[in-house]
Amino acid sequence: MTVESDDPGLELGESVIEQLFRTQFIERAQTLGAQTAQRPSDWGDEVEVRFPHDWRIWVLRPQVPLGMTRPDFVLEPSGAPCEPIAIFTDGKRWHAHPDSNKLREDSEKRRAARGLGYRVIAVTWNDLHGHALDKSWFDRSWTEKVAPTYGIPTAQLSRLTDDPLTSLMQWMASPDDERSRRAAIARALPLMARGTTTVASVSGDADSSLARLAASVLQGNTPVHGPKEWVTAHGPLAIAGRLGALGATDIALVIDDRAEALLTADFDRAWRLWLHLSNVIGWRDPEDTFTITTVGGVATGAGVGPVDVALFELTPEWARLTEHAIARERRLLARFAQAGLPLPTLGTETGDGFVLSLAWADAKVAVAWGLTEDDIKATAADGWTVLDADAADLETAVTASMEG
Repeated sequence: MTVESDDPGLELGESVIEQLFRTQFIERAQTLGAQTAQRPSDWGDEVEVRFPHDWRIWVLRPQVPLGMTRPDFVLEPSGAPCEPIAIFTDGKRWHAHPDSNKLREDSEKRRAARGLGYRVIAVTWNDLHGHALDKSWFDRSWTEKVAPTYGIPTAQLSRLTDDPLTSLMQWMASPDDERSRRAAIARALPLMARGTTTVASVSGDADSSLARLAASVLQGNTPVHGPKEWVTAHGPLAIAGRLGALGATDIALVIDDRAEALLTADFDRAWRLWLHLSNVIGWRDPEDTFTITTVGGVATGAGVGPVDVALFELTPEWARLTEHAIARERRLLARFAQAGLPLPTLGTETGDGFVLSLAWADAKVAVAWGLTEDDIKATAADGWTVLDADAADLETAVTASMEG
């Protein structure tokens, strides 16, 4: 396939950047020894990837609807449970241009995908053309001092600056090992991004919003000195960090989406850094909070605070069910509602006393966390098909079990 070296700003059917991403995704996987296969779908070719000595088959599917958002691609494995990844290919002309400013919309849609249990990766036109992001934000000597506190070997620090395709390939080749490595780096990132240079420090209590502090700096306010919170500015991007007990951290990435900011000379770098750091902190563990938003989003409260299942416009019966569910059950309920599955029941107890998180009693199909293999065998003996709630492509598995 022939592609231009400059972003053409065209969207005709499947966009040029989407085609280019798929091509490079296949090439990179093959370079690493993976077997690949393509098959047509309604929105472009799906790609299957299998690495040597791995039982997983990774499937890259285009234009998969996820509630209020539709990523350009979704990457999911079969053969072993692993978090799915929502991939957004971003050309500056259509996402971060004064005539097409989608920064706030992008942040909200990606937040929604994360709320459904997806990791999120953004890939820009420049990433696909080998134009490396300026690494001046990254102070190697300072980062090497911070790394031991979080148990991070020096050799793994390259993950802070890897391009998105390299990051994806590393994840696919060894997700079980990569998960803990990336979570540690993402947890350390607020301190690592602070660096050793003088930054704006702020005072505030533990309940104050880091996103609002970052937005305030971008709007020209001068914060007050304080030891536990800080804001580092990179032109129209502000990174706010907070250090808690036992090395716990919080972080907010806020980009200035006002019209005048998009016209500044350093906006392109700031936008790419916002997306890049979003990729990195998206691997944080669930208990490690973070916010990715815009100045406009902070002003309206959008993107500040936990994901609410109300974003997905549930029908009244599904909404009533979520009122009695815990957070992880609410995320699954939103996914099942969007997939058109029948309404399940919560907390169904089997005859042997096993509690099934979500169940369809008539079909004897259920989804649960924390059951051992012996538990699953026992429920199977009672006629139940119990699926692991963390399994990939769970909606399809539920549908197949109910039809079988």
